[in-house]
Amino acid sequence: MNDETRSGEAMPAPDPASELTRMTAAELGAAMGAGQVSALEVTEAHLGRIEAADGQLHAFLHVAGDSARAAARAVDERRAAGDVLGPLAGVPLALKDVFTTTDMPTTCGSRILEGWQPPYDATVTRRLRQAGVVLLGKTNMDEFAMGSSTENSAFGPSRNPWDLARVPGGSSGGSSTAVAGFEAPLGIGTDTGGSIRQPAAVCGIVGVKPTYGGSSRYGLIAFASSLAKSLPSAPAVLMEKMLAL
Repeated sequence: MNDETRSGEAMPAPDPASELTRMTAAELGAAMGAGQVSALEVTEAHLGRIEAADGQLHAFLHVAGDSARAAARAVDERRAAGDVLGPLAGVPLALKDVFTTTDMPTTCGSRILEGWQPPYDATVTRRLRQAGVVLLGKTNMDEFAMGSSTENSAFGPSRNPWDLARVPGGSSGGSSTAVAGFEAPLGIGTDTGGSIRQPAAVCGIVGVKPTYGGSSRYGLIAFASSLAKSLPSAPAVLMEKMLAL
């Protein structure tokens, strides 16, 4: 984004050929469960949206196209075999780059950790995978979660999808940008002093901060371990389903 960006310039419009990126997580889960669409089709739609829009939005630090497709195919194969799957199986998700992932870099928005690939998954990461959630990639954030605008990322700022001249909040600004920009129906953020609630409000989406201790912090590179919490942001979804993961 250059200095010529005008206030009021909005995100790229969603592809009219793909309504999948405009559906909520609950709607996508129901459609896949009913056999109306495959997990791979849903994943491809969101990867296509990321390719079209993220050059301007900069929500993602790493897009895991190959592993996302593999995860989606695995869900489709299990569903075809008659396995009973959870309500979020096959639903794509944008994961804040503060959670360790064995198959993707984890940088915390810092050059210090650039290229680091952890040897273990965070508990949140592991349980998302077990639930069949498709991880699209890792999202931008203020470096080591120290900030409230995502302008402090060492890899450059994310932009508010509704006005590219404005910030998306932070430190979970990449996740809020991804959800508000229709790149993902769900995004995981973390909250020490407002880093889920504030970017959700700034981007006009729903953000839920759990009670401290309500979700595991194992594998979370926390700003302050005595305060950090994590839970998804979403445009509209039944939060009890997420809490049941």
